[in-house]
Amino acid sequence: MEKRALLAVVLSLLVLFLYQYFIEKSRKTPIDTSPPKSDIALPEKEEFVDFGQQEETFSKAKGKRPLVKGQEIVEEEKEISITTDLYEAVFTNRGAKLKSWRLRKYKDKTGKDAHDIEMIAAEKSEEYPLSLAFSKTDYHNLSEAVFETDSNSMSLMEAWESGSISFSWTSPEGIEVSKKFTFYADKYLLDIDVSILNLSDM
Repeated sequence: MEKRALLAVVLSLLVLFLYQYFIEKSRKTPIDTSPPKSDIALPEKEEFVDFGQQEETFSKAKGKRPLVKGQEIVEEEKEISITTDLYEAVFTNRGAKLKSWRLRKYKDKTGKDAHDIEMIAAEKSEEYPLSLAFSKTDYHNLSEAVFETDSNSMSLMEAWESGSISFSWTSPEGIEVSKKFTFYADKYLLDIDVSILNLSDM
């Protein structure tokens, strides 16, 4: 009986000693408080490329001028009229735009002093409809470029008649812009064809 009691005491002391040993060791172990290292490579600083500057540099290297405003050859502005039984339209060759569209069968009031109803309310050139523009603002201002025309007027009075007027403009670098309008004597509608050709070395 005494041997069992003694053995129990010895085992208890051994357990207590081992417990204190491991607890004390864990307390002395330093805790790493530094942030964990990541194996993911951080991206380098982004570099933005000015494509406009590259284009200008490329143009200079080839001896070509970039497409910028103010290089058009200023010519005389003129008006082109189209008359049908339904309407009378007036285009300007500055920008190949529609300046006036009067309905001949509709009046603004009754009486002898009545006038054809005007469908174009714009009074300034930059407000006229059917203009074109490049997406980059530092290119030529097509809205104010003076186009050449193949006709100064057109009359379509028979119901079966139709006709076309073409406008064309070429930049100093060789960019050709064409606008073709087709009219019908018995319709208020018109067709528009636009083409842009790069005839330069750029």
